[in-house]
Amino acid sequence: MSDGAADPLEVSVLGTFEVTRAGRRIAVRGATERALLARLALDGNRPVSNSRIVDDIWGERAPRRPKQAIHALVFRLRQALGDAADALATSDRGYSLRLAADALDLWRFEALVALGRAAHAGGDLDAAARHLTGALAVWRGDALAGLDDHPFVPPRARQLEENRFETLVERIEVDLARGQHGRLVPELEALVGQRPTHEGLCRLLITALYRCGRQVDALAAYVRRVRAALAAEPLETLLEGRVDWPELAV
Repeated sequence: MSDGAADPLEVSVLGTFEVTRAGRRIAVRGATERALLARLALDGNRPVSNSRIVDDIWGERAPRRPKQAIHALVFRLRQALGDAADALATSDRGYSLRLAADALDLWRFEALVALGRAAHAGGDLDAAARHLTGALAVWRGDALAGLDDHPFVPPRARQLEENRFETLVERIEVDLARGQHGRLVPELEALVGQRPTHEGLCRLLITALYRCGRQVDALAAYVRRVRAALAAEPLETLLEGRVDWPELAV
């Protein structure tokens, strides 16, 4: 059994933020220390400058002596990391977190998405579905969950969640092309209920309903989509007739 001496850090940001080594969780208790570790992990192996750290960790509440505050923060973080402290590197360009190629769950997600898109483009729908499903399975919950509201957290979490959602839409599109329309209808109806103005989802739902022989329901879904589009348009756009009407897909 490994003593962990050569085991790299593993960082999870696609769900509750966690840091592990050799399968054991490393407890980083300070909220600011955890935020710095997450911020460095997102730029893994690339240095993050002092000024960027100040903006992303403290924002408008920046300490009066930011350089000293960062030094103290890094010192406490290294203490928390213990034997893994050498993963936190310092250079004249800032601080970085040294991570192996598959040590960040975000990278695993992105790699699987890339494989899925390549397979889809090449016409291998089964492989595309497998890779995209695997990418979504990497997620364990809401992105960056468990971190305090530091300035970088909300926008980055929203970006990651949007990437997950668009990957889900791609996976559904692939499954629809594989003839899975009957199985997809309940999932699509639930998702359209969450995002009634998402044109891609509405198009996929209309297509799935139509292919299931539910033409009346497909038309009703189209009408709901038109109403949602109208409700989302500014009044001047409607008066000028510049509405982009959704296509009725079959």
